[in-house]
Amino acid sequence: MQTTLSGHHVLMRAGTLRLLLPQASVGAAEYRESEPNPTAHPRIFEMPAGEGLRNVIFPSSRLRALDRVDSPRFVLTQLRVTGADDLWFAWDEVRVFINAAFEAHDLPPALLGSEELPATRYCELDDELVLCADASAVVAYLFAGLEVTE
Repeated sequence: MQTTLSGHHVLMRAGTLRLLLPQASVGAAEYRESEPNPTAHPRIFEMPAGEGLRNVIFPSSRLRALDRVDSPRFVLTQLRVTGADDLWFAWDEVRVFINAAFEAHDLPPALLGSEELPATRYCELDDELVLCADASAVVAYLFAGLEVTE
């Protein structure tokens, strides 16, 4: 089934993964200014931010937290989700679309499988497939994958 998504949206890219989220669920973007350091929590890194530190997750192209940072992901955002207030996410690209309309299609059942994906729809943008996602589902999916080694 096809529906139209309209309004303000943010495209976030990690490798070949492209996610489209409502702008209201994405915080301001910042450039990564330093190298991340490992923390006591696997797949969560810390980076200097002002006088403190910020916790950062680097999503893979399969939307799993990377266990090492060897990617050029240099744009950091927060996702406005309860429980993830102190986490930042590193992306290759972040683009904002103001008053845009996207034709969204349901993902085929074969792609959904038994795993709870953070998206049930997709759209095409610049001849690329983009998953239409919800910020809380993206964070839940990333957290579920913290136990999985990439």
